[in-house]
Amino acid sequence: MVTWTQLADTTVTAAAGPVAAGQTLLDGWIDLAGNAWSSTTLVSDTTQDYLTSIKESAPWTGGPLYRPQSEDAMSGRMTAQVHIDTNQTIYFMLRANRGTGSTAFQGYLLSVDHNTSGFYLHGFAAVSGKLTQFLSQALSTQPSSGDLITVDVQLTQDTSTTSTMVVTVTNSAGATLGSATVTGNATLNASALQNVAGSFGLCAYSASSSNAAGIKEISVYSGDAAATMATAYTLTGSSSLTVNTAATYTVTPNGEPAAAVVVTPVCTLAGTFSPATVTLPAGSSSGVTFTFTPSAVGAGSLSTTNNGSLTNPSALSLTASAAATAPSAPSFTLTAGSGQVTVTVVASTSTGGAAITGYPIFVGTSAGSESSSPVTTLTVAGSYTITGLTNGTPVYVTVGATNSAGTTKAAEQTATPIAPAATAYTLSGSSSLAVNTAATYTVTPNAAPSSAVTVTPQCTLAGIFSPATVVLAAGSTSGATFTFTPSAVGSGSLSTTNSGNLTNPSALSLTVISQATAPSAPSFTLAAGSGQVTVTVVAPTSTGGAAITGYPIFVGTSAGSESSSPVTTLAAPGSYTITGLTNGTPIYVKVGATNSVGTTQAAEQTATPVAPVTGGTIAVDSPAFLFSPGNWYGDEGRIGSAWRRTWNVGAYFVFTWTASANPTATLHLGPSGTGANVTLYLNGVGTTVAATGDITLSGITASSENVLFVIMSNTPQSARWNQGANNLVVSGMTLDDSSSVGVSTAGTKGWVKIIGDSITEGIKANNNKDNIVYGYTFQVLQGLRALGYEVCVSACGYSGYLISGDSGADVPPYYYVSGSSSGNGGTYDDSKSRWNKIDENVSALDSNNHLSAYGEVGTEPVAIAVNYLTNEALSKSSTSDSQAAMTQAMAAHRQAAPDAWLFQIVPFGFHYAPKYAASWLAVFNNAMNSYRSAYPGDSKVATIDIGSDLSNTLEKNTGWYIYTDDVHPLAPGHALVAPVVQASIVTSLESKRSQSYTFF
Repeated sequence: MVTWTQLADTTVTAAAGPVAAGQTLLDGWIDLAGNAWSSTTLVSDTTQDYLTSIKESAPWTGGPLYRPQSEDAMSGRMTAQVHIDTNQTIYFMLRANRGTGSTAFQGYLLSVDHNTSGFYLHGFAAVSGKLTQFLSQALSTQPSSGDLITVDVQLTQDTSTTSTMVVTVTNSAGATLGSATVTGNATLNASALQNVAGSFGLCAYSASSSNAAGIKEISVYSGDAAATMATAYTLTGSSSLTVNTAATYTVTPNGEPAAAVVVTPVCTLAGTFSPATVTLPAGSSSGVTFTFTPSAVGAGSLSTTNNGSLTNPSALSLTASAAATAPSAPSFTLTAGSGQVTVTVVASTSTGGAAITGYPIFVGTSAGSESSSPVTTLTVAGSYTITGLTNGTPVYVTVGATNSAGTTKAAEQTATPIAPAATAYTLSGSSSLAVNTAATYTVTPNAAPSSAVTVTPQCTLAGIFSPATVVLAAGSTSGATFTFTPSAVGSGSLSTTNSGNLTNPSALSLTVISQATAPSAPSFTLAAGSGQVTVTVVAPTSTGGAAITGYPIFVGTSAGSESSSPVTTLAAPGSYTITGLTNGTPIYVKVGATNSVGTTQAAEQTATPVAPVTGGTIAVDSPAFLFSPGNWYGDEGRIGSAWRRTWNVGAYFVFTWTASANPTATLHLGPSGTGANVTLYLNGVGTTVAATGDITLSGITASSENVLFVIMSNTPQSARWNQGANNLVVSGMTLDDSSSVGVSTAGTKGWVKIIGDSITEGIKANNNKDNIVYGYTFQVLQGLRALGYEVCVSACGYSGYLISGDSGADVPPYYYVSGSSSGNGGTYDDSKSRWNKIDENVSALDSNNHLSAYGEVGTEPVAIAVNYLTNEALSKSSTSDSQAAMTQAMAAHRQAAPDAWLFQIVPFGFHYAPKYAASWLAVFNNAMNSYRSAYPGDSKVATIDIGSDLSNTLEKNTGWYIYTDDVHPLAPGHALVAPVVQASIVTSLESKRSQSYTFF
């Protein structure tokens, strides 16, 4: 039977902020990575503080909280009160080796976490970073999210090769919610984890929320130590004494005495013991103390005897000295700086026989005027800087040394703060210039020059400086400016020299373009409502080389009759509603884009306000419907009023209406017999249903606006292409007679197209079941829509650039090329490709051969993200043709979307050598390099790479992060990569930066 010895009992009573790596957070708990743990309130309980962690993607290596290594044990126990939550899991770590690399961590992990079936006990053994599960058991009585439960985990080392884990979970009333005993288990008994001591720790994983779960109290126990019987004791205390001053001594047993032992001290010096004897109690390893007060100066020894059988310690040699005096004065130096003086103190040569307790520093503004109160007192000799002084005004300083007998001051010294002289200067200004347009540059010294310095600019480009030189004034830190007006287009550099000895700054790289022009025309859409029309403006593809200052909206009552004065001018792309209109009477609208050169107007559009539609069946061309761009078609080409159709998992639509007091709504889906399922989010509440017919909505908010978001979440990977049986068809919505339709408005920032294979489609994502809602694509889609973008998902299982899609290989490859050599050349076959098609005989392009949201000209995507090559690698396709196809597909995308960002996603598993040959990562990189070489001026190209560490973490944790085929991530794996993909896309779209994104 194991005897548990408590090592720590931590109760959270107050808030404690995060600490740096390796620092103690509270009560001995150490934040190994730093800034991962704190003591604070929770998202779900703001009434008190808990020990809690921020979100971690690899918590046992990236954000663990450990007990000190001095507490390491083989047999260990952790008991904690845990505030549980469905959004965050806290792991108990036992016998952990504190490894931080992806393959370095070893130990045991135990958690109470939540999945679709409720709260479970999960146990894992980690060897060389590979997690293997040995326990998965639902709690017999299910708690609720937010409950405070007690978790007791006991890990014992039974033999040198076997261990046992016992887990018990109780509620706040003490009732058992669940328990488990794991013994004789091969995974638990992994040899690398046996007969070794390891650390106690905590770590946390969050799928969607930080600080959701937390610990109120936690105790840690060791089952290794057995009581040691005392055989001897030690004697400790000071060897230097002062006459008539008591000195304290301690006797400490080396174990626990079986019976009380009386210890008697004796000394060869004259003096008094208090007490005359001390007792070491039975069963305790604690020491006891006594004092000795010498009555005369001299040297001697102090020893002890005992009435038991313990071995006595060696005697202590003592020296008794006379009472202490004040120490000798310290020495010190003063170093003047700008607005400050640094005092450096050297210790006194004599302590006066007593420890020096401090070095007070006294400051005054004239000789002998030092304040009686020190500005600071150093505990040891060292430096202190007096700040806030006036340059040129002296200060007077003296420093003392203090012990128990008094303070001795050193002789006064004085120093005068001085301003530093400049040693260098900076050069700043624009790097982008226009011909015959002056640009301003500034040179600024890093301090005030001691004398005037003349700075002379020069440029490798033709142009004029005004003035030809500038002067940095003596005694001033102010900068000086000049202008440069280039006279020709080109690239070059601007540098400066100076007449003093200041260090010159680095030259600025300049690019001169021709003078700015008016911007290109913006695009816009009109959405008619009752007595109003909403204008939604999208930015133009070119600013003309000057910042756009506004988007004026002009309105007229007949074609070409727009007023010369706009009804409003938007400061940025967005929406504006023209109100007070007459239903049935059309209006005509133009929208312009204005910069410093002028205004360019888009082609006129017209719309007719209509009275609100109430009740009946609402056709799919109603403004109440908004379909995702790029992957639907209808009974009239890309549009129509009867129906919309798609085969793309991830295609979605939105329907907006105002419900009556007693609302009903029926959504009409099909075709009958389709294998498609849809997930409906009515006012944010989700449910998944089959799309085989009419769906009567429940949960409608009466007398309020309602918004329905519907996404095709999965469908069989067969019979989809060419109006297949497993398509999704939407044919309208039927409302009660008192409800009225609204307007579903598209995001104002354009649309993003996401292209990929079964991973992008969400195959196996939902606990080995197919559902895009659990995949990274849906998380990226929702994030982009929240920022004002719409999204087209074009994903197909089994497919690739060269590989046909679906189980029957009836979906064409994405971009088919054959006959290449070393990744170059080859023949593109449009009949075998689907990059420019929505379905068989349905083009994705407009009349200008550009990708189009719904078939209109001027609605190209703002970004295209492609996640292909996985199936080429798995099927061992031609690396040359694969590289050529990827490069040529990028070129085709650029021609079809001239101003879009092109993102190429490195397949998530490509850094995992056991599954994917290194040659495939080379294929990807070679294709990127080939495109960049062919299009060196294309600045809107970026690589998205989750990096080696995250790729290996994903691939190595089978059953947790990835399905058993080591190809398809499960929901937690998708949650790891989604933030990387979304952050990369948004950074470029929002910040306009061109780069590659690799995460390590």
